Parts: sequence; structure tokens; C-alpha cells
Amino acid sequence: MKVISVVNTKGGSGKSTIACNIATIAAAEGKKVILIDADPKQQSSMIFHSFRTNYNENLAEGVAKLPEFTAVSIPNNTIFKSITSFSDFDLVVIDAGAGDNAIVRSAISASAYGVLIIPCQPSPYDINGTMDTLNLLEEARAMMDIDAFLILNMIFTNKRVNILKDVEQSIKELVEGYNVNIIEPGLTNYLAYKNSVMNGMSVVEFDPKGKAAANMMEFYNKIMNYLEEER
Repeated sequence: MKVISVVNTKGGSGKSTIACNIATIAAAEGKKVILIDADPKQQSSMIFHSFRTNYNENLAEGVAKLPEFTAVSIPNNTIFKSITSFSDFDLVVIDAGAGDNAIVRSAISASAYGVLIIPCQPSPYDINGTMDTLNLLEEARAMMDIDAFLILNMIFTNKRVNILKDVEQSIKELVEGYNVNIIEPGLTNYLAYKNSVMNGMSVVEFDPKGKAAANMMEFYNKIMNYLEEER
């Protein structure tokens, strides 16, 4: 069993999109996957899973079903304590909500069984807000070993926007001293991410040859290779 916790105390960082795409891609590869929605308010991962279930239940005859995975809602602080109860699964993906609370702390602790992913939008507000997550990570590391990755998410598609270089430098300065790896390239804010949700699809299933699919698969493969080689 490997665990991927997707956490940022700052809301709107794209945690659910990343968590759902990881879960669906892993399921398509034949892995036994469980997606844990740990957000007591939004429940975005559970909504995504319901869209996927509805898609499979209403297919025309002869159309192949999307690979299935398990999704559960655990909007409380028992995730870390109960994580070993999911040992029958190949991969546990945790989608944590926003804010500094016991649920988020529990999700961070659970990543000791795999990796912690911290998505961050390319904006000064999000970069500043991510500091809280890094501090929570350090608190957890006082008790356990946790490997963490930060990835810029929802990057502008407009190539004329020059702010990205400044943002990337700010991110590098932000993680100094925290022993957090930066995944490059980041994830671009392609329209396919929004369009794929209604059918509960990953961007890879929605448009296999699209730029979003290639971008997501590069990110996914880097995380999975790390889990297989280092953890």
C-alpha cells in the first residue's frame, strides 16, 4: 500500500483535480485504488466519483466502462489512525480540505506511508498561504519521516505572461530549508480539466492525445516512479 496525500491549507489550489486524476489514472493501469475525500465541506472527490459512476451506469450498449475505483468520505481526523485498514489497496489517494485543522494534520501524517503533494497556484496570495502547509509539514516531521513535493498548479496558458519566472523563483525561495522537492514542469490550466469532470474522467481518458493529458501523465509518472524506487 502506498499513500499520496494532496494537501494545501490554502483553498483553491486544485487539490481535488489532482487527487481525482491520480486515482483514475492508477485505476486505468490496473491498480486497486481508494480515493479518500477528507474535505467536510466541498466533497469534490465524492462528487467526481458520482459522475463517474453515473457515466458507467448509463453507457450505450457496447461502450466500454471506465475503470472503477473505490471512493469514501472520511471528513474527520481518523485518517492517519485508520490508514493501515486500507492495506488491501495498492494506492490510497487522500484529498484534504483547506484550513489548519485536525483533518488536514491527519492527512499530512498519513503521507508518511508514501508522499505528500502540495499544489500551489502561481500567485503571491497562494505562495504566502502555502507557508502554513509547510509549517504543518515540519511539525509532523518532528514525529515521522515524510517525503514532500510541491507543484505549481493551474499555470497560465498565455505565453505572454512573464510573471511565471518570478513566481518560480519565489517558490524556490519558499521551500528553502523545508526539504521539499519541486516538480517541474508544473500543471497548466488547460480547459480539459474542467470539461473532463462532468463524466468523472481524468484528462487522459477525456482527451488522450491532448496537452493536458501529456502534462498530467508526466507529473503522475514522476510521482509513481518515486514511490516505487524510494518508498
